[in-house]
Amino acid sequence: MFLALLLSPLLAAGAAEQQRGNAVPEIPIARGAEADRGDAYVDGFVGVKDGHLLHDGQRLRLWGINAVSELDRDAFTKADQDRVLDRMKEVGFNAIRPHLYDIYMIPKGDSGVGIASYTMGDDSYLDGLDYFLAAAAKRGFLLYMTFDRRRVAITPEAYELVPSAGAEDKADWKKTVAELNAENPHPSAWIEQVWPLDDRMEQIFTLWVKNVLSHKNQYTGKTYAEDPNIAMCEISNEASYMAFALDGSSAAYRGYFGKQTQKRWNQFLKDYYKTDARLKAAWGALGEGESLAQGTIKLSPVPIPAYDQLAFEQGKYPTRRVRDLTTFFVNQYIEANNRILAVIRDSAPKGVGADIVPVGYDTHYQPNLLDMYCAGAGDISIAGNYTWLRTYDTSDPTYPWTSMIAGPPQFYGMDLGRLSGKPTVSYEVNIHKPAPYRAEFPFVVAAYDSARNWDGTFWYYWMDWNNKPPKTYEELNITGLHYAVKSNIWGGVAIAPDPIQVAALKVAGEIYKTAAIRADEHPARIVIGADELVWSPAKMGVWMDLVRTAMRSSGAEIDFNPSAGSRRSQLSVPQTQPRKSRLGPDVKFDHAKRQMIVDNDRVKMFVGWPDSSAVTFGDGIALNDLKTGQFIAFAMVSQDAQPIATSKKILLTALSTGENKGFKYDPAATKETGWPGMMDSVVSMGEGPVEVLWPKLTVAVGSRTGHCTWFNALPEAIATEPVDGQIQFDGTRPAAWGEVELN
Repeated sequence: MFLALLLSPLLAAGAAEQQRGNAVPEIPIARGAEADRGDAYVDGFVGVKDGHLLHDGQRLRLWGINAVSELDRDAFTKADQDRVLDRMKEVGFNAIRPHLYDIYMIPKGDSGVGIASYTMGDDSYLDGLDYFLAAAAKRGFLLYMTFDRRRVAITPEAYELVPSAGAEDKADWKKTVAELNAENPHPSAWIEQVWPLDDRMEQIFTLWVKNVLSHKNQYTGKTYAEDPNIAMCEISNEASYMAFALDGSSAAYRGYFGKQTQKRWNQFLKDYYKTDARLKAAWGALGEGESLAQGTIKLSPVPIPAYDQLAFEQGKYPTRRVRDLTTFFVNQYIEANNRILAVIRDSAPKGVGADIVPVGYDTHYQPNLLDMYCAGAGDISIAGNYTWLRTYDTSDPTYPWTSMIAGPPQFYGMDLGRLSGKPTVSYEVNIHKPAPYRAEFPFVVAAYDSARNWDGTFWYYWMDWNNKPPKTYEELNITGLHYAVKSNIWGGVAIAPDPIQVAALKVAGEIYKTAAIRADEHPARIVIGADELVWSPAKMGVWMDLVRTAMRSSGAEIDFNPSAGSRRSQLSVPQTQPRKSRLGPDVKFDHAKRQMIVDNDRVKMFVGWPDSSAVTFGDGIALNDLKTGQFIAFAMVSQDAQPIATSKKILLTALSTGENKGFKYDPAATKETGWPGMMDSVVSMGEGPVEVLWPKLTVAVGSRTGHCTWFNALPEAIATEPVDGQIQFDGTRPAAWGEVELN
């Protein structure tokens, strides 16, 4: 949206001035340093082969969870951490993204890049972090590490970490850093907009990366750079560098950093065009007082200062200038990240750890082609998505709530996430509560990621702050659900207290990890050349519609090819929403009935609202005694890689809805739309216990016999029953899932 606002009027006004036939060619768009690296894999470490993650010689699919508060030694003892990790493992996660851990590594009073020291067992912050990481590795978890800076500020005193450029430079730099720290609720979020454009900040950020990688975990005896349990890492988190740069709100325009960005822009043009004459030949004209020789070419069409102004001046600039400005920001970002990547690779011996594992440049969460291109210039494409299923359409049959399966599933961030030839992972995904039909979401995500052949999904997050891990199911259930409210937006995605979501994630994770739902064999490859990437980013929405259209038929991958010009897709966007659609060869949607069905030899799934008392699958499997019109999320999956018809081990669940006792929601409480209105309509969050509707139904399994052990969401075994042709969900016990062994 930012980019479309910025460039659409300029593109229209300046199209006639394009200099395709000019003797001065266009500036090449930067590529990632390892764009042609190919496979990088060594036994014992996670690597990349054929565009996917590989570990121990096998294709790797990560079903991960973000850990945040669990790293906090003030809130969690080591016994608490062990209990958390045990439960994470038991409910099916195989990877952890420890997030926001700079606060646990950097000692108080440090200028922002130093690593604390500790003695093993001293219960310090860093001791707790390293214990957690080592304890996770012992349980078989792989780790997804970040260099994100969101909690600890880089202070003005960090200037001293790099040789001074003089008293005036020092005073100006420190003043701007102090101002930006004071203005930002997350102290260092702004540096991810700045460090690719300022030499000093890049050097300071590089020190942080080096210090993290060289830190030795005393519980493993290995540095982070050499740790075989670290499967991947990212340089920045949600920087949205291009979106902020081109809407004028980037910190790179502020004070000292604005001057540095201006200098770099002029040097960028000088390096390529050499003279004012060549620049004029390309652009057609320069503004009053602008001279390449004098370094006075303005950062326009983004004005300086731009922080509180509209980010464009309509109709004033030639298209070639817009293109060059966009290319400048893209190239500065990618080239700076290429340098950080070299530091990461050099931190470990050849063929070890950080020299091998895939590195992402940024986590992509906005529907923005330029951000996606920059973020995806690393070895791995990382996208994320949150969902709010409140509707303001009073004709919706489930008003004020709705369902993702009422239409073809759409993800504003993840729909632009799959890059051709690169592993693709979602770093944060979840549905915000309140959401009565939230049990559908893990199954939709598992189906989506399977059909699109993704390599990992990391859910955000496990547990809200200051909540001890429960020891019993009663203790878990009495805690109550957390909802998204203005005082705690992220409480709405806390998974641990939610028996419904825990159960759905257990079974959906098994489906995804074992590749039980097939991917599209021949996905449509959507080539995005320079014209679409840089020249016409306002076409972003069209491209997203094309990706979604392809996904419903043959799947889709984006192939960025900046050396190509205009590469028009042969796909067409439907004018009306289809009544039915699909994800890959296995997942079918009936949107009119609000039903998602999977019926292959390894998975049987029915999610939605049944319109009869029975659903019949293949292989002699059927759901009977369904309550018509009652939401249900049912899934069963073979756990021994055999077809369900011959499998000896099956996992299954049947879920419906559940809220806190006393939860109250008034959709008319506010007229505000979007997610703020959704939160303001929470009249009362109520309190535990969670009043779960456990559905009653029978699963017919032909002539198969054996036994089923039922587990609650703690999890603990609560009953074992014989299987003689059928499995019974009795509608009373808290049966989060069943583990079936068949003869």
